[in-house]
Amino acid sequence: MTTTESIVRAVQTFVGVDSDGNPGLITWKAIYAKLTGKEWAQRSPAPTADLPGIEGFPRAAVSLILEAEGIDQAS
Repeated sequence: MTTTESIVRAVQTFVGVDSDGNPGLITWKAIYAKLTGKEWAQRSPAPTADLPGIEGFPRAAVSLILEAEGIDQAS
């Protein structure tokens, strides 16, 4: 098991999803819910916008959070 997989599994356990080591949409939705106290309402994420200044953070996660908060994303 790699260090990254170990971290993903630990985060999954913390947010209460199946600890499979795969940081997929279910994991990101659970992280969102844990951080905001809100349940994710969309079934599929919006197209990922080019978001400058957020290097090192997965753009798909940023897009999910921005959309859920109703923040307009540049196309």
